[in-house]
Amino acid sequence: NGSSETTNKKYWVMFSGGKDSSCVAYRLIELGQFEGIVTFDTGIAVPGFIDWIKEICKKRKWKIHIEKGGYMSGNEKIQSYDEFVRKFGFPKPRSHSWIMRIVKGRAFTKFKKAHTENKIIKGKKKKIRPKVASGVRQAESKRRMKNVKGEYGEFDGCEVWNVVYDWKDQDVWDYVKKYEIEISPAYKTIHMSGDCLCGAYARKSETEIVSIFFPEVAKRLAKLENEIKDNEKIPKQCKYWGYKDGEGFNTKQRKLDSILCGECDIN
Repeated sequence: NGSSETTNKKYWVMFSGGKDSSCVAYRLIELGQFEGIVTFDTGIAVPGFIDWIKEICKKRKWKIHIEKGGYMSGNEKIQSYDEFVRKFGFPKPRSHSWIMRIVKGRAFTKFKKAHTENKIIKGKKKKIRPKVASGVRQAESKRRMKNVKGEYGEFDGCEVWNVVYDWKDQDVWDYVKKYEIEISPAYKTIHMSGDCLCGAYARKSETEIVSIFFPEVAKRLAKLENEIKDNEKIPKQCKYWGYKDGEGFNTKQRKLDSILCGECDIN
């Protein structure tokens, strides 16, 4: 499964602790092309996410780079998820790219600068930027595939290798079981890595899921909803967390629809 790259290039894995990025890390180790992992501290992750990343890297003796975002948007110095919400409301699909620039895009740029080397090649100065690997797969969501074409690409001037691009879901789970790969605790409960709960694409039922498994996050989001509820500059649909038919956290929802499945206890 996957690629059979045979060069001596080393790649940093954009690591979220989910099944796909975990497989990428192990696959690169198999190929002798693993440099380390880079994780973005979005500021809106599930509790304990960053601590779990640190713990798993210490256990596996992996080199690790954790980076926080922050972004200046026009005349507004928006540095965090909460500041974004107070100014513009909760992110929706149309504004997803905005919040990603803040919590992940800017973090990636900081990571890139930290690992860019200036070398003299054939008498000329050249910037050697870090190479990164992602867990994006062709079989994933159509939304992500709009921006990813093929196994190799480029992001912010860095070479990107989508190592498991052509893997199917079964390939991924077979690989996870083969190496007994530990997955983020959040993935085993809410089936997401938990690195970012921005809610731009969240379904209505996900407010209930977050409330059950991460009550402290739900409380924080409910507080933000309350803070902006009377702000006339913020569109009505942006005054609550979530996207599809959402009602946010100020309205209690009691229906649970298939929040548990057979793969939640894969380990």
